[in-house]
Amino acid sequence: MGACAYDFPNEFRRHRASEARQHRALRREKELYSPPVSTLDVAQEVLGNLSVLDELGEINDPRVQAVVALTLDGYSQGEIRELVDATTVRAVEGSLYRWRTEAKQKRRGDRDD
Repeated sequence: MGACAYDFPNEFRRHRASEARQHRALRREKELYSPPVSTLDVAQEVLGNLSVLDELGEINDPRVQAVVALTLDGYSQGEIRELVDATTVRAVEGSLYRWRTEAKQKRRGDRDD
């Protein structure tokens, strides 16, 4: 190790500086991070989550079912994209949008009957 540090002194400095930058960035991220705030009260949020859980069994497409379940569990869309091997984050957003519109149409149809 010592011989390498003498032969390549700038590499070791770059490595130390990079590690220090990474630690500062992680500290800053922890300080700035705040969990998302819901505009719903706790009861409305729980009832909404329960209604989604009830409708989860009615979804035919397993990928959409996984996307909805992971969203309900609090995963970000980027994380969901990696877990379900979607091409982009927009694909995840699109499947959620299509599921929401279908669910709204089913609810409206149930009320009209």
